[in-house]
Amino acid sequence: MLFSTSVCFDISLLELLAPLCRGGKLIVVQNVLELPDCAAASEVTFINTVPSAMTELIGIDGVGESVRGIGLAGEAVSAALIRRCYQLPNVKTVFNLYGPTEDTIYSTYWVVPRENTGAPAIGQPLAGSRAYILDTHLEPLPIGIGGELYLGGSKLARGYLGQPQLTVQRFVPDPRRPGQRLYRTGDLARWNPRWNHPLPGPHRPANQATRLSHRVGRNRSRFEFASSGSPVRGGGERRRISATTHGLCRRPIRGA
Repeated sequence: MLFSTSVCFDISLLELLAPLCRGGKLIVVQNVLELPDCAAASEVTFINTVPSAMTELIGIDGVGESVRGIGLAGEAVSAALIRRCYQLPNVKTVFNLYGPTEDTIYSTYWVVPRENTGAPAIGQPLAGSRAYILDTHLEPLPIGIGGELYLGGSKLARGYLGQPQLTVQRFVPDPRRPGQRLYRTGDLARWNPRWNHPLPGPHRPANQATRLSHRVGRNRSRFEFASSGSPVRGGGERRRISATTHGLCRRPIRGA
């Protein structure tokens, strides 16, 4: 796996720890655009980076034939970029990954199908995460009605260091799970009416989602969710959660 993201960003933990925990290997570069000049470039099988960097990497013909999977996160993902990724001869899987740092590292994922034509879904919650669309009273909203996207689960941060008021505003008690909290993302979302299979649970957690727009800072953005495991296709973008990637060194490091 390519390790190209600065340790200042939480997504670097995925690149660093995931392959090592599986007995894999890291190929470390200063930044993702240096991959073509890396001596071990032919050993990279997975690249995890922001869409803008992947666009540049494809533009310089920098994705080697050894790459089988691509993870895109941190910025809005376009249908055009998905097509370009799948046009690479050996790429089999492209992931669309979403999640704010407050629910690190990622909250949802979607394996984007090759036949996808619209902006990709942000997918279903990862293990340890829950996603809900609620109204101002923290009540679940029906299909097709827009509301705010909330995240819950074991991966939530404790709060903001030295900012207790902001912590109280953004991390609210979960009214249906005593002792647990929900994180208010500030993002607007809705269930996609084309999928109408009920799910169990008091909140009806979101299972597939398509981004409708993204936000910068604390402005609100809009998503679209579906209530089944079927892939969602439709207009939209994903939210920006980081700006760039950086690296450490060029020497490959072998895992245990």
